[in-house]
Amino acid sequence: MHLLRTEQRSLDEAEAAVDLGQTPAGLLFLSFSDSDLNLVAAAAQRRPDDAMSLRLANLGTLKHSYSVDLYIEKAASQARFVLIRLLGGLDYWRYGIEEFSRAARAQKFALAIVPGDAMEDGRLDAASTCPPLISALFTPPFSMVGRNTSRRCSISSRAARAGRLHGGNAKPNSNSGGRPF
Repeated sequence: MHLLRTEQRSLDEAEAAVDLGQTPAGLLFLSFSDSDLNLVAAAAQRRPDDAMSLRLANLGTLKHSYSVDLYIEKAASQARFVLIRLLGGLDYWRYGIEEFSRAARAQKFALAIVPGDAMEDGRLDAASTCPPLISALFTPPFSMVGRNTSRRCSISSRAARAGRLHGGNAKPNSNSGGRPF
């Protein structure tokens, strides 16, 4: 008789904790999708020199809870605006969403969490610190597949608008001479 050894592990337990080593920035964009990250990186190349600093991170590298905590402590807590595009919904990355939401409220940075599909998600809206109307500004650039990239993503201007509409709690950006955005 052969007995199969079975283990039940969660996604978080299977991954080692990592430190992404990113320096703080005014704007953070996180997604599981490389195409999302590439889209934002391409759009960032066209930003003016005095635009808000930007860091990108793949959520796949933040699977371990300590990795999430470390990233929030080192990067997100000093950001002015954090945009998370979440594929798979809240249950796919629950710890991360809950911790980013808690940190955004405590550290007073604007947080928009948008779904990875075209469906509205009230749970992501509730976790965001930006009103759903503001978070909705960030859905079109990612859903316009096959169109001109330069028209699809003006992430800096959208983040600036979101930060201003968030209520002015955003911190001054040291890379922009203290100007709001």
